[in-house]
Amino acid sequence: MTRSSNSAVRQLGISNDILLATTLSDVLYVDAHLLETPHAAERTPEQWARVMLEDIGESMRAQLNVARARIELELAPGVKNTISGWRITSSTSECIVLQANSSWGFRAELAIIVTDDAVRLATFVTASDPQARDAWFGVVPAHLALVRMLLEHAEDGTAPSSV
Repeated sequence: MTRSSNSAVRQLGISNDILLATTLSDVLYVDAHLLETPHAAERTPEQWARVMLEDIGESMRAQLNVARARIELELAPGVKNTISGWRITSSTSECIVLQANSSWGFRAELAIIVTDDAVRLATFVTASDPQARDAWFGVVPAHLALVRMLLEHAEDGTAPSSV
């Protein structure tokens, strides 16, 4: 479902605090989205990540699975220290960073940054191989639409899973 332009989700410019969230070096691609909500601080970054990636309906899960398969993400669902198969590489009270590799030759990170009144979701990608870079940039439009849907879903107030 696509929301009207009244959605509290919008794409952001890239600020230094967003860039500081990644553990990747030589970042090729960055995007950031903002969900403005007075309830942001009611969940930890890990709870927000679980709402966005795990506490979803079958239709959204199917869309995520297709997207993950399309870019051949190497995920490990159900493994300790993961969220929906993404490895937790860093976690604080304000930010969690999740990482996954693609068999296409790129590495991606998702950073969920929580403040009192907003949740930011940033994506970072690094790739040394030109074909991997081309592959990633080929899926960016679909990625941006999916990120927006995940944040809008989280805004709808789905209860977080236990952490």
